[in-house]
Amino acid sequence: MATTKVNEFWGRLCNHIFRFCAISVVAQKHKLYVEYNLSKYKSIRDLGIILYSSGTKKEGSCKDLTDKTMLKLYNSNEKIGQLKNFHNKFFQIKPCADLIFEYIRSDESKKSIIDKNPYKDRYNNNNDCYVHVRLHDARKWNPGLSYYFKVLDDLKFDKLYISSDQPGDSIVKEIIKRYNNSEILKKSETETIQFASTCKNVVLSHGTFSGIIGYFSFYSNVYYCKVETIGWHPTGVFDGKDELTSCKPGKWIGIINSETNNKFDKIICDIKKVGKKVGCTGDRYN
Repeated sequence: MATTKVNEFWGRLCNHIFRFCAISVVAQKHKLYVEYNLSKYKSIRDLGIILYSSGTKKEGSCKDLTDKTMLKLYNSNEKIGQLKNFHNKFFQIKPCADLIFEYIRSDESKKSIIDKNPYKDRYNNNNDCYVHVRLHDARKWNPGLSYYFKVLDDLKFDKLYISSDQPGDSIVKEIIKRYNNSEILKKSETETIQFASTCKNVVLSHGTFSGIIGYFSFYSNVYYCKVETIGWHPTGVFDGKDELTSCKPGKWIGIINSETNNKFDKIICDIKKVGKKVGCTGDRYN
């Protein structure tokens, strides 16, 4: 009888969420017994995310779970008993991200996430806007002020909340300067996800933290920067979610911003000129 043992490898909270949800998606489909040995387990449970494990162990083949095999395993009729080799994978290309999106937005998961949210009374009950500004080690891949202004200039909101891993950055300051009733959201990582996802309008940056906020925004208008170039982060986390039935009643709106695309094209061109590889190693990209 086999057991899938899950230990933390590396990455921030939302990288872990993508990885653990990928395991749960396949484990649930094949009724697998999973042991989660995680220091971040409490944070994930506090968010209401359900990590699946069958009540009993079963026999079956042991399969590698990677970005490239996840969809195949999910659709497989083979007798599978255990998963392996997933600890350093990302599961952020579109086929994986779509399965994770639908897993999080299933009726059972959605109810659990909402019930755990201390701000759940705000769902469908405010006219606020939230903006995520991802900077720090990935600042050059931020979509830029022109993207944020393009979205926000067309919105009417009562309050604008902003969170960033560098709240003192000039991008954040310019957004606050431009819009009245703006403030920095000063909450823990989990509470930021919970509060932000209740806002009527949610404006994402790039990265998994933005992605998870968007996935939790069940009733919101979610805006993301629709770029043509894969750079620091795979676009599959965001693209095409409006085409999935689990997206409703919320909306996912891709914003095409030529200035962002030109910026990313130049970054990639400069990287290739010096012979470096774009993005991260592993199965993160197609």
